[in-house]
Amino acid sequence: MKRILLFLLMVAVLGVSTIVSSQDNTKDESTKDDSKKEDSKNRKDTGDRRVVVLDFTKFNKLLAGPDNKGNKTPYKYKTNKDKPKGWDDNLIEYDVTQKDMILDRWFVTFNSSSDYPVTRNYSRTKTVKIRSNAKVDPGKEVLGVRIHFPHHRFYAHATIKPFYEIMEYNDEGKITNIGNGVVENVGQVKEISVEVAGRNYQNRLFIRFLNQDRQYMDYFMGYLYFAGWRRLVYTNPEYVSSPDQKKLFRPRLYPREIPYMKFHSFIVSRPEHGVRGDFVVYFKRIEMVRDLASVDGDNLTIDDESNWGIKKYKFLKRQAFLRRENATLQTYRSIQLKKMGRSLDDEDTKKSSENKKDETKDETKKDDSKEDK
Repeated sequence: MKRILLFLLMVAVLGVSTIVSSQDNTKDESTKDDSKKEDSKNRKDTGDRRVVVLDFTKFNKLLAGPDNKGNKTPYKYKTNKDKPKGWDDNLIEYDVTQKDMILDRWFVTFNSSSDYPVTRNYSRTKTVKIRSNAKVDPGKEVLGVRIHFPHHRFYAHATIKPFYEIMEYNDEGKITNIGNGVVENVGQVKEISVEVAGRNYQNRLFIRFLNQDRQYMDYFMGYLYFAGWRRLVYTNPEYVSSPDQKKLFRPRLYPREIPYMKFHSFIVSRPEHGVRGDFVVYFKRIEMVRDLASVDGDNLTIDDESNWGIKKYKFLKRQAFLRRENATLQTYRSIQLKKMGRSLDDEDTKKSSENKKDETKDETKKDDSKEDK
């Protein structure tokens, strides 16, 4: 009997302990759920943190300006009278216009071991329209890219970028092209996303940015091993989400330049075992979530720039540097066209005729589909 009673007591004690532990676990789970809800509330990106870097559905239209901050774009110079003060008269006489920056003028380059005449000849960019019966963004224009990878069994990567670098300052010394390739007031980057249409190829996608110190920053977005549109997201593993854990310091203000980032290029890499030959991809939109680098500008009672003009002088020097680089590229381009017996005007007419041919093809396809119905 004693043994039976001891056994019953042990069973009772174990039952009570399991009940207490289960209650503690439910409490811990509820507290975890509450903490997750609080974290999700804190992690909501409100205000100016989430911005559009590039929207290819509006890119060609926004080139005419002004940008979403009301600043003028720099692609407008035609004569010497329009040049800003401090312009270098020895600069080659050429100005980057809106036609030079459209999506049809973007181009594809390869790494040295993959740079062949065949790969360059068959690789190009194009403005592509989404089908009118699509559920999302019907009839909108996006950036279409055809890449012809070499047939060797080595690593290869292609860079897609505008022929001329996107300019971040205008002749007034103000930052421009905001939302059309340029993001101002960039602190720590939390997230970068891109809407891209893949075709089930195991190629990798990177986005390259330039900052105010002209440093390149590459972000791995993911693999293009899917069909249709998808939103690829880069999440910064070093991002500090808690404000208490961030480094405390007072940022230097005027005349220090407020940090910014601008789009430089897409990079598509093909692994050694990847498919050789043609590859097609489409890009719609790039967005970024970042902390603000400076929030003290609205609290200052004196306009430093209107009194001293230090930033404008620096910005005009940066603008002259970019124009000099762009003018050099244009000189090489015009020389090649002259060797081929062509001119810039001929190239414009050729591009427009190609676009008209594509439009007529689309119209004939629509007519054929109507007749079939």
